[in-house]
Amino acid sequence: MIRLKKPQDKTGKRMENEMNLGDLVLINHPRHPLCGCVGKIVGKRGERVPGDMWILVYVPSRMRSYLIPESVLTADEKSESRAGSVYQ
Repeated sequence: MIRLKKPQDKTGKRMENEMNLGDLVLINHPRHPLCGCVGKIVGKRGERVPGDMWILVYVPSRMRSYLIPESVLTADEKSESRAGSVYQ
């Protein structure tokens, strides 16, 4: 079994605002073609640039998964209330 390290800040403490598998996210970059769409994190795929991970996000309105940079995503309660019926 492979165990992945949890993200840590420079002091070695675990970061609290990390995005985990299964979290609902909002794509919020104005120049991204899926801006405004809500999706669910289904995987992580390495670094795009140091500190910015590629995140595999399932977008139910398109019925597809997309690789999206973590810097374009936002996790918030509003996305969970809008898309809650899709995932339950």
